[in-house]
Amino acid sequence: MTCRCFNVQNLFYCLPRALFAFSFVAVKAQQVCNGYSDYCNKPYNSLTHVLTHNAYGYVANPASNQQCPVTTQLADGVRGLKLSAVRLNNSTSNATADSIHLCHTSCNILNAGPAVDTLTTLTEWVKNNPNEVLTIMWNNLDSFSAQAFQAAYNASGILDYSYQQTSGNYSWPTLAEMIASGKRVVNFADSSYQSQLPW
Repeated sequence: MTCRCFNVQNLFYCLPRALFAFSFVAVKAQQVCNGYSDYCNKPYNSLTHVLTHNAYGYVANPASNQQCPVTTQLADGVRGLKLSAVRLNNSTSNATADSIHLCHTSCNILNAGPAVDTLTTLTEWVKNNPNEVLTIMWNNLDSFSAQAFQAAYNASGILDYSYQQTSGNYSWPTLAEMIASGKRVVNFADSSYQSQLPW
């Protein structure tokens, strides 16, 4: 029997199927934030975010902290990346997109290349995962200027997704609000650039 005709005789047959189909569609359409619908209505600062230290450090090198690339870490559920900003040996450049390198303490020990390359990879991941909120934490080992970070963020495209917390505001939006706004990348640095880089 199909549910094509809605007469009293087959109402009891068709109604449960229709309700099941409706509930299935409702569940399927429910928003998911960072993998869970329960996270959508929680403020950003009320959640614990899995973060990898020296996230870029996965090359075959004794100084590596990770065993897989950043994209695999993200696919495995990591939503926070700790990056170390280091000046390439003998470099005097301080404000170009390629100024910042991702190195483990020294670029002589482990050099994962310009930060802009990893930021570009993260931008692509953010574009392709519209229901995810990502955190980037910077360890600014060589005291780069705000302009160097600005250049790398502009060149990579990740600035378009960077959340801006207004000065003096201690309340955070929910993940759903961040996702709806498109500003889904939260940035922290161990040097204060609040007056220069509000994101």
